[in-house]
Order: sequence, then C-alpha cells, then structure tokens
Amino acid sequence: KTTAEILSFYNGAVSKAVSAKVGYNKTRMTDNENMDGSAGLKLMKSLVYQFMGIGADNMYTEAVTKGNWGDRAYLFNSKLTAADVTSATCTQSGDNYVITLKLKSGSSAAGQSNPTTAPNTSLDKCGICVGSEDKGYFDHKTASVIYDAIAGTYAGAEIKESYSNATVKATVNATTGNIVSLVVEWNQEVTLSKLAGMSATATGISHVTYKDFKY
Repeated sequence: KTTAEILSFYNGAVSKAVSAKVGYNKTRMTDNENMDGSAGLKLMKSLVYQFMGIGADNMYTEAVTKGNWGDRAYLFNSKLTAADVTSATCTQSGDNYVITLKLKSGSSAAGQSNPTTAPNTSLDKCGICVGSEDKGYFDHKTASVIYDAIAGTYAGAEIKESYSNATVKATVNATTGNIVSLVVEWNQEVTLSKLAGMSATATGISHVTYKDFKY
C-alpha cells in the first residue's frame, strides 16, 4: 500500500467511528516526567504537573457510551495527509490491519498576547480529541490548553510546547473497517516562563489509548 492509500483507509476508519458515535474506553496519561527550573516552581511541581496533565495523579480515564455524545466531539475526523507523516505502514494480523503512522513533529505557543491558537499540528489532525481550552478530555495539551489552565493564577505566563516521536497505531478490522483499538504516543516538552519571575521546563511521554469500541 502507498502512503496515500494507507492514510485514506485510516482516515475513513476514523470517520466511520465518528459517524457511528461509537462507544469506547479511553485512557490518557503522561509518564517519564521530569522538570527543571526555578526552585520556587519545583516546590509547586505537583501543581505544574496538574496544569500540564503530567504524572500518574493526573491520568484521565473515560468510558463513552455508544451514541451518547451529546454536543461534544469525543473523537475527531482525521485530516492527515502525506505532508503530515514521515512514514506509514500497514500489515495484516489475523482479521485486522495494523496501521502505524509516524507523524511530523510540531509545536505551539500561548501567552497573554496570544492566549488561544487552534490546534493544527499533525498530531492534532490524527483524530484524537483536541481543543484550546483547559478540558481534561483533550488528549494533546497544547500551549493554549496549558495557558488556559494557568492564566487564572499567572496571567502573564508564556508557554511553549513541542512534541516529537509521535506515533499512531491503529488496529482496524479488515472486513468491516471498524477500529479495534487506537494508540497514540508522543514525547512532549513544555517550557513555562514569566510565572511570577519563575520558569521551568517539563518533559514526559504521553500515551492515549482508545479501546473496547462499540459500533
């Protein structure tokens, strides 16, 4: 399969799941966390990690009932193109296709002068739940999401976020085109500055798992 064919099949599978308002179980967590910076912020490490959704204490889980989406999008249609990936493979495993996509790295920034930027990186386009506000169910904590969480306490903060090594692994039934599981992982780095004269850089590896799909 060519990259274009693989992406077309993957995008179609995600679109089918969205159209069906599927049920599923989701887990989002960021581990291997590390933070360097001002001594004052290190004392508030747990709060900083909460802002960024980092650490076991900030793991997010959700069970979505089929059809019970209301006015909220739990999954988004994937808009990936060949320009968003560095590689795309598809192998057969029993009744399923296993699609692995390596996404291009990306970054975002937010602060008092630019508090809201729509998520538009390759990672944001792959179908995971994204946005620009401080919502626990958003999978990618962009700079805008983190700034929204911090602004009430540190309105003058400046946030820079970047990710690398992003991988999408989707298992899709070869006959029905139904998603069996979807796992998206990436390395994330966030730099916070101008927090009452303090700054810090935090890193971690984010894992988002969608499974137990009900069509």
